[in-house]
Amino acid sequence: MEHAVGRRVACAAYCSGAGDASLGPHYDDWDGVIVQMRGEKEWRVWRDPESGPDRIVTQPGDVLILRRGVVHDVSTPESSLHLAFAVTNHRYPTMTPTPAG
Repeated sequence: MEHAVGRRVACAAYCSGAGDASLGPHYDDWDGVIVQMRGEKEWRVWRDPESGPDRIVTQPGDVLILRRGVVHDVSTPESSLHLAFAVTNHRYPTMTPTPAG
């Protein structure tokens, strides 16, 4: 993924039990690529800070993109596993060929 987007990427797995909730509404300092692996997650996403949140439910195989700075909150109606890829603003180093000789 780093090579494809040209940025450093970190991945975390989040395994949650039924009824678990996040830290409350918050935002992250990176672009997030969420891949739902098992169960469901209920996301409340504030695309516009002036309006109420959109409700999004992710199921296995779904991918959710959360842009840096977008306020969101997460709850787990049933046990769940999702991967969160944090795409940072740090450039991915490219290989520079070494001169022969």
